Amino acid sequence: MTLRVLGVHGVWNYRSKLDPAGAARALSTEWAAALPDDALDVRVAYYAHLLRTSVPQGGGPDGLSDLPPDIEQMIIDWAGEFGVVPAEAVQQGPGTVPIRWLVQRVAAACALNPALTAGLQKFVGVFFREVAAYLRTPDGAARRAVRECVAEAIAAHRPDVLLAHSLGSVVAYEALLANPSLNTPLLVTLGSLLGMPAVVYDRLQPEQPPAPGIRPPNVGRWVNIADPGDLIAVPRPFTSRFAPDENYDDEYIHMLDFHLVGHYLKAPATVRALAGQTPR
Repeated sequence: MTLRVLGVHGVWNYRSKLDPAGAARALSTEWAAALPDDALDVRVAYYAHLLRTSVPQGGGPDGLSDLPPDIEQMIIDWAGEFGVVPAEAVQQGPGTVPIRWLVQRVAAACALNPALTAGLQKFVGVFFREVAAYLRTPDGAARRAVRECVAEAIAAHRPDVLLAHSLGSVVAYEALLANPSLNTPLLVTLGSLLGMPAVVYDRLQPEQPPAPGIRPPNVGRWVNIADPGDLIAVPRPFTSRFAPDENYDDEYIHMLDFHLVGHYLKAPATVRALAGQTPR
């Protein structure tokens, strides 16, 4: 029997020239090509179009200008994980520190070269706009629609493996908790931000205990994978917030593009997780 795999994508996946079905097919083809085993039935649940109208546009060439206060606060909270936030920003919040400068401080703390720093600035601008679009309100229309879209894909495909990358790990996690009948033999979270305090963990639905976080009861096995250089998969270790069955947050996937899903899909830990799973 063929192993059924369902992917849940992260940020920066809006396909403006395709309808949702076409975008899902395109992503499915890309993910299938990235996975080493070509004998898999791979689908990807596409939800980016449901967030598009909720994502603030503009922001200059790197997306870090004219940010709404809540997105600025998310970036400040994220930067706090690297110990680079000035005391006045902690005390007074958004508007007290230039966000572009703050991202540069994170890059410096992580010893990124100029090219990687520029890439991080552009990524952060896009990333937190989409994260905020999903998490801004506990029961917002966009959040419900995205969660239902992914739940419907799980119900339709009945995957043996659910691969959830980046923001997709948050969506998949909430969809599983909201739909206990969706039995998932294996959940693999890739570059997950689920444990990020204030930005994500404290906004999850349902509300989380201090730690460890709620484990979806409809998941058979949970494997978490993160590159040690992935600046989104914080704090470390992931087990400080959740208790997956296996945690590999020292899994080097790429020297430069350490959050890219294509590299995560090729990671040895991902390959091992898939190889150890049998079709139901």
